[in-house]
Amino acid sequence: MDTQPFNIKKITLKASNRQVMRHFYEELLGFYLAEETENTLAYAFREKEAPFLKLEFGGNASTEKTTGLFH
Repeated sequence: MDTQPFNIKKITLKASNRQVMRHFYEELLGFYLAEETENTLAYAFREKEAPFLKLEFGGNASTEKTTGLFH
């Protein structure tokens, strides 16, 4: 089977528990907190690198069955 790699540069996830997400991405995975606002956390692999992961907080999670990745 011939496969082609994905060229994903950024991922944005909606999250609900800021404290739990921060612990997971910083303490367990070792990601670097590159940017922080009232409603977002953005992570890079290392200091001085551009963030590749953005977590958005706030809003309401849908109670309906939908496709997607929710933290």
